[in-house]
Amino acid sequence: MNDLERVPWSRTARSLAVLSLPAALLAQLVVPALLMAVCALVLALRGRARAASLPHRFGPAGERHARISIRLAVLGAALSLVLWALYAAAVLP
Repeated sequence: MNDLERVPWSRTARSLAVLSLPAALLAQLVVPALLMAVCALVLALRGRARAASLPHRFGPAGERHARISIRLAVLGAALSLVLWALYAAAVLP
């Protein structure tokens, strides 16, 4: 059995990051998707910093989970920004 703890807010950060991807594809949810991605990025970066500062408490899995959440959050933020610009320029209906 593993005695290491999960990084705080890791599940929330990953959920927000994953949910920001399909939400960005809907015209009405582009801005909320961007906000969800930014919140996920902040939570994942805080979790990564905490996992790096306390490696004996969280282990390498905590940093790996944070890295995945950061990548998903950046992807969701980039997608929502691109689609927001396309909707604002009236390229997309």
